[in-house]
Amino acid sequence: MKLKKYLSILILISIIVSIPLVFKRVTVEKSNKKVDFILDYYQVEDLAKQSGKPIEDWLEKFKKMGVSTVGINYETIQSMIKDGKDIDYEFIKDIVKKDSWRWEYPIELVNHIDSKENSDYKLLVRFGDSKDFEFASKGLEEKYKDKVHFFKGISNYFILIDTDMKDALTDGQGKLYNSEGDVVVNEENYKASSGIILPIGIDDEKVSTIDKLGLKVMPRLTNANKGWNSKEYFDSAINDFEKIENKSPYMVFAGREVFGNPKRIDDTIKFLKKNDLSVGIVETIVERSYIEQKGMEKLLDKIEYNVNKVYSVPDYIQKRYKYMDYEGAEEVGNVLFRAIIERNANLIYFRPFIDEENHYVEKLSDYENMFEDLSERLAKHDVEIGEAKPYEINYTKKILVAILSLGVVAAGIFVLRNLFDMKDESLFLLSIIGIIGLVGIIALLGRTGYMILAILTGIVFPSLAIVYYNSRLKKVFLYDDDISYKSSLIRGVIHFIITIGITLIGSLIISAIMSSTRNVLDIDYFKGVKIVQLIPFIVYLISYIGVFGFKEDKERGNDKFKSEDFYNLMNDTTKIFYFIALGILGIVGYIYIARTGHETSLEPSNIELMFRNFLERTFYARPRTKEFLIAFPALIMGVVFAKNKFKPGVFISGLAGVIGLTSILNTFSHFKTPFIVSLNRTGGSIILGIVLGAI
Repeated sequence: MKLKKYLSILILISIIVSIPLVFKRVTVEKSNKKVDFILDYYQVEDLAKQSGKPIEDWLEKFKKMGVSTVGINYETIQSMIKDGKDIDYEFIKDIVKKDSWRWEYPIELVNHIDSKENSDYKLLVRFGDSKDFEFASKGLEEKYKDKVHFFKGISNYFILIDTDMKDALTDGQGKLYNSEGDVVVNEENYKASSGIILPIGIDDEKVSTIDKLGLKVMPRLTNANKGWNSKEYFDSAINDFEKIENKSPYMVFAGREVFGNPKRIDDTIKFLKKNDLSVGIVETIVERSYIEQKGMEKLLDKIEYNVNKVYSVPDYIQKRYKYMDYEGAEEVGNVLFRAIIERNANLIYFRPFIDEENHYVEKLSDYENMFEDLSERLAKHDVEIGEAKPYEINYTKKILVAILSLGVVAAGIFVLRNLFDMKDESLFLLSIIGIIGLVGIIALLGRTGYMILAILTGIVFPSLAIVYYNSRLKKVFLYDDDISYKSSLIRGVIHFIITIGITLIGSLIISAIMSSTRNVLDIDYFKGVKIVQLIPFIVYLISYIGVFGFKEDKERGNDKFKSEDFYNLMNDTTKIFYFIALGILGIVGYIYIARTGHETSLEPSNIELMFRNFLERTFYARPRTKEFLIAFPALIMGVVFAKNKFKPGVFISGLAGVIGLTSILNTFSHFKTPFIVSLNRTGGSIILGIVLGAI
C-alpha cells in the first residue's frame, strides 16, 4: 500500500472514532441547561446596612430576580465581633500582667488560671450579652469538648479556649537586625489567636431570616483549625447542617480543604449522598480549573464527579459598574454570560455591585436590568435560571483514545513527508514507532497520556494545514500568473477552506480525546497552549523556505527543506533590516502569545472589549477577531500575492494564517467551552474571514 493512502486511512479511522465521542460530549453538555444563583449573605447584609433598609427587603428583591439560595458561613468569635456583638478577647499572658486582674474576673476563672501551667497563649473571650454567650458556649462545647471552659460573672460571661503558642497570630513586627543581617531582637508582637476563627455554629436568626422568604440556605461546611478537627467537631457540624429545613441541594466548602479531610473523607461522602448534595468546585480567578482545596481531588473521584461548577464573582468584577462607558452593570452581565455559556458554570456565587467610590450600588433597577438582560441572552442558548443539576458522568476509554492516536501520528508523518526529502520506507517505519510509542504512553500514563496526545494533535494538524497551503501557493506562483482576480478569489477561497478543513479535523480529534466530564468541568485543562501556538510557526518557516527558497526562487519539483537551504540561511549577509524585522516579529509574537490565556497583565483595550461585546451579542458565539480580521483574509489574499509573484506578500499571508490555524485549535482546546459554542465561534470567523478576504 502506498504511504499516502495508508496515512489517509489512519486519519479517516480517527475521524470515524471521534464522531461518536464528540456526539456523547455534546449530549452531556446539552443535558445541563439550568444555572442557579447563590447570594453571599454577608455582602448583602453590608448592602442593607449601607442603604438603611432591612436585609429582608434586599433578599426578597433578589429572589424576585431569580436567586434561589443564600450562602452563609459558620459563625466565629471574629464574625460575631464584626456583627457588632459586645465581645472582646485577650491572651492570659496579657491579663496576668495587670495588678488587679484577680479582682476583675470570676473566682472560678481565677482559680482555673492559677491551677494550670503554660496558660500564656490561652484565649479568654468576654461576652457582654448572655444570649451571645449561650450560642457560643453551646457550639464550642459540642465541637471542642474539654478544650473550652465557661465562666459566668456578675455582668459578663467568659469562655477560655485552650489555644497555645502555635495558634497565636502575629503582626510580623518586633524583629531587629544588626549590620550583618543577624537578628538581635526577636520579640513577636502577638495580636490574637486563631481561636477567634474556630467555627462555632450556624446563626439560627440568619437561617430564619432566609427561610421565611422561601429562599434556600447553603451553610458552607468547613474544617476547624489545624489540630481541632476531632470526630466531635465533624459530627456537630453535620448536626448543625441537618437541623436546617430548607437546605440548598449544593455544597460549596469553605476554607482551604474539604470538610472531613483527610481522615473523614469517607464520612463526608456518606453525608453528601444522604442529603443528596452535589459539590460545587469554584473556578479560579484566571478562569482555569478550580480553586484547590486539600482532599478535593480524592473526593471528586469517589463521588464520581457529582459536581456543579461555580463562578464566584470576585471584587474586581463587582467593580465593573459603569465600566467602559456603560450606564449600569452591563459588563458584569457580560462576564456572567461568558462564565455560564463559554465555561460551563452552572452556579453563580453572586455579590452586589460596587461603584467607583467603593460603595455598594443601591440602585435596584441596575440589578433588575442585569438579571433581565442576562436571562434573555441565556434563553437564546436554551439556558434558564433554575435549580442546577450536576453534569452527567462521561469517561473516554483508553482503547478509543489509542485509536485516535493513529490519525495524529499519520498527520505528523504527512508533515515530515512534505517538509523533508525522506524515503517512504523510512516514514512508514517511523509511523509504526510513533503509534507504538503513543499507545504505550496512553496505556501507562492514563490522563497524562491523553494530554500529551492532545498537545501533539494541536501541533501537527495546524502544521499540516500550513504545509498544504504553501504547496498550493507554489503552484499558483509557478503557473497561474495569467488568471483573473475572480479566479484568484475562487481559488483562494477553495485553498482556504481545505486548509481550515485540515485544522478542523485536528479540532474534532482533540475534542474527542478530551471529552470526559473532567474536561468539561475544566478539572483537566489543556496545558500545552503556548507550545501549540509556537511550533506551527517554526514548521511554517521551514516549509516556506523549502517551498519558495530563502532568496532565490526554487524551481519546479524542488519543494523540500534541504541542507543547502539551511546553509544559505545561516551564511547570508546580516543586514540591519533583518534585526528590525526580527524585533518586530518578536514584539508581535510576544503580544500574541501573552494575549493567549488569562494569566498576563497584557489586557485588551476598552475599545477592543466593546467590540468583542458587540460581536458577542450579535453572534451565537463571538468570532475571534484575530481570525476573521487578520488570519483568514490573509490566507485568501495569499493566492493574489502568489499570482503576482510577490513573495513578501506570500510569506506574510502564511505567517498571519498560522495565527488563525493555531487559534482554531486553541478554541477547541478550551474543553470547558461547549463543543457547539466552539463550532459556532469558528464558523462565524470563517464566514467573516471569507467576506473580508474577498473585499
